[in-house]
Amino acid sequence: HNDGTLLLDELSQISPDDAAVASYMLANGQAKQRASRTGSARRTLTWQVLFLSSGEESLSALMGRIRRRVNPGAEIRMLDVPADAGAGLGAFEELHEHPSGAALSLAFKDASSKYHGTVGRAWLHWVVGNRAALAEQLPELVKKFAKDYMPEDASGQVERAARRFALVAAAGKLASGYGFTGWTEGEAERAAARCFRDWLNEYGGGPKEDRNILRQLKLFFEKHGSSRFEPMDRSPDDNRVSVNRAGFWRTEGGDKEYLLLPNVFREEVCSGLDYQHAI
Repeated sequence: HNDGTLLLDELSQISPDDAAVASYMLANGQAKQRASRTGSARRTLTWQVLFLSSGEESLSALMGRIRRRVNPGAEIRMLDVPADAGAGLGAFEELHEHPSGAALSLAFKDASSKYHGTVGRAWLHWVVGNRAALAEQLPELVKKFAKDYMPEDASGQVERAARRFALVAAAGKLASGYGFTGWTEGEAERAAARCFRDWLNEYGGGPKEDRNILRQLKLFFEKHGSSRFEPMDRSPDDNRVSVNRAGFWRTEGGDKEYLLLPNVFREEVCSGLDYQHAI
């Protein structure tokens, strides 16, 4: 699959921990360094590959099974694109004269089993013969796509993802322009842009780490706001016991204000998070 595409089927069959490791390894393009029998370092395998999980479960959902939050670094390497085109036909936008989405899917399967590899080989011959031109065109095409479709205040994570969608759009544009696909002008870019927007709607525009911190903090108060906080102005005859106290609350200007104990914040609220970043 080097310099090609790797399709991963049935992600749910891999263990959650291994899935996160695999996403890093595939995206980084380098295997772990191993020692030989003599103790010397073996040659490290390297590759360049675009990969796609075609299963029904996302990486974040898989990690959720063991109550672990997926690292944003892994998420940005394995992008979750919703497989629903919003036309009531599942992953398809139109049926191309087939009676149902299932019939169209079977038609794809039958056609691809009979006709495969021809366009790919012709495309690679063209790429090899036009390497110098590609080196000039690709950066500009990728840059233009990111500029046209990426929000102005997008984070670096979003920009990194946008450039991968842009690479697919550029390849489709060039392949179509030189007669390899039969697609109409702009069709490849529109498809890549639609997938990018759908991914962005799910992911959000800012850094994922910030949203994870705020979500975890909000969850703590939703779960414990009434049970683990004592009122600061409680009367002397109030003998209520606060079990496993997390802090205090008081009323300021008509609003209820919570004061969280420092060690509870560090050990519980920030569990699994970067403590300084959370502050």
